[in-house]
Amino acid sequence: MYALNNCCWLRCVDCGNLAYLDHGRVDSSAGTLYAAVASFTCNTGYVRSGTASVTCTSAGTWSDAVPTCTIRSEHFFFN
Repeated sequence: MYALNNCCWLRCVDCGNLAYLDHGRVDSSAGTLYAAVASFTCNTGYVRSGTASVTCTSAGTWSDAVPTCTIRSEHFFFN
């Protein structure tokens, strides 16, 4: 590994903030640096379409796209 500004190169990799998740929550409490994991949950009455979590890769990108939360069809019709 290469040193950059007195830190390990991989530890300096920052994937940046994740996009806002409409009708849900992003837990990125582990941060945005290499190997950090962020998870996604949808609000009550919504269902997630896509991954449950992403990891910050050595390329400085998140491992997958932010999912979407869509209203459950039965919730829409019966509430």
